[in-house]
Amino acid sequence: DGRSAGVTSIVARTTAEGSGPTVVTVTLDRLADDSVRAQRYVLTFAPDGDRWTLRRPGVAQRCWPGRGHASYSPAAGV
Repeated sequence: DGRSAGVTSIVARTTAEGSGPTVVTVTLDRLADDSVRAQRYVLTFAPDGDRWTLRRPGVAQRCWPGRGHASYSPAAGV
């Protein structure tokens, strides 16, 4: 989304055969923001014939200590 993060991680999890749903989690941590520390995007892809389709996109965020919730919760205004 164009935000600058100190640490970015991308993790993909799929079935052993690679034929079932695949969940890709992208985490942007240490954001240059005075309230929001991190955003996490969870994208679920499923096979649909000969291509993959995004089935369930999700986004959550957590705040810096003393600025709000410390655990991930649904992001407002994202």
